[in-house]
Amino acid sequence: MFVGRSRIRQRGQALLETVIMLPVAIFCVFAILYLAHAGIVDERTQSAIRYAGFTAFYGQSNQAYTAADIYANLQGGTQPVPCPTAPPGIYSDTAPYPGPASPRLWGPDWQITSNCQTITQNIGGAEFLASRDIAATLVNVQTGVNVPPFLQPLIGGNAVMFAQTAFAHPQYPGIIMYCNSDTYSAVEGSITAMSTVGMPTPIPATPSPAPSNAPSPLPTSPVPTPTPFSSTGSC
Repeated sequence: MFVGRSRIRQRGQALLETVIMLPVAIFCVFAILYLAHAGIVDERTQSAIRYAGFTAFYGQSNQAYTAADIYANLQGGTQPVPCPTAPPGIYSDTAPYPGPASPRLWGPDWQITSNCQTITQNIGGAEFLASRDIAATLVNVQTGVNVPPFLQPLIGGNAVMFAQTAFAHPQYPGIIMYCNSDTYSAVEGSITAMSTVGMPTPIPATPSPAPSNAPSPLPTSPVPTPTPFSSTGSC
């Protein structure tokens, strides 16, 4: 009789512990899932901005590191400066990555926005040194993840994932000419033969064939066109 009552008490105690601990365990599981989701989106935000600053930039560098850039600068045309934005496909492991696409659960809940701006910074030195100016692309990308309602009292509202980084690159011929008036004058004089010969017509830009392992072109966000440089200037 005594043994039977003890077993009943143990069963009642186990049921009470389950009722108390099960909601806590479920809360912890879904909180861990959210933190993993937010962490993956934040990591992909960093990957997207690095891809734009390095791989995508040098995949489009044939737009600037050419003689056509010199002619365009002399003729006052728009400078073909590569400034790619972060490809949104990185968040789903699609283009420019080979795939397969990752599950929707691990993607961002907000729209992905990205911008790119070309900047030039003077670091001092003799005017005739091209290395005294640094050309860089300033890339930013932003998206977000919705915080579950049960976690909002603890950590607040929606989580914004934002990253911005400046990537320094070798100067383009047009920027060197823009920042150094002596270089501009020398190049202009040699090409135009001191204004006694007509300006050569630039060869139409033809993209060079990409190697077999080159990344795919950016799926969205065309390269923004910066404000054309004036004939000469100072950086």
